[in-house]
Amino acid sequence: MRQLVLRIVLSVLLHTLTTFSRAQTWEAVNPPLNLFNGTIFATTVDVSGHIYAGGGFKNGSYKNFVAVWNGTDWTEPGAGATGLNANSSILTLASYGDTVYAAGAFTNRSSQYYVAKWNGSAWSELDRNSSLRANGFIYSLAVDRSGNVYAAGSFTDTTGKYYVAKWDGTARRGASWELAPMH
Repeated sequence: MRQLVLRIVLSVLLHTLTTFSRAQTWEAVNPPLNLFNGTIFATTVDVSGHIYAGGGFKNGSYKNFVAVWNGTDWTEPGAGATGLNANSSILTLASYGDTVYAAGAFTNRSSQYYVAKWNGSAWSELDRNSSLRANGFIYSLAVDRSGNVYAAGSFTDTTGKYYVAKWDGTARRGASWELAPMH
């Protein structure tokens, strides 16, 4: 009995040490050739385990994009009309379920900074009415467990104060951005 207990303890200890030593090592996620031709500023992981990376790198059309690792290859989600096609760097990413959000130094056709949304088949502007009215870069995105999206950065309200914006996207709130409560 004593030997059995000793074997179990040693087995658990060996497994713990092996796991701990593996957890302390950084390694590249299959680095792609020529895909990342600029700095990577942000990463996120969706519920399916896909890794997304955004930054200052550009595709063949000279547009900034988000790359996704599907476990085998890095690719660009969406292409042409369904692509992000950002005109500047992606500085932040967040995910909720299989939905991925991207923001940063890029602007829409009205020259407003915005949050982009990937729904699994196409990128779109989260708020087509541009109620966020970000007048500066969006450096940070977060999503809470209810699916509310929060954005912060170098943008200010009409009084010149920096703020955190909240998007809940439901009909009861008119699907627009609002100041997040700061108690």
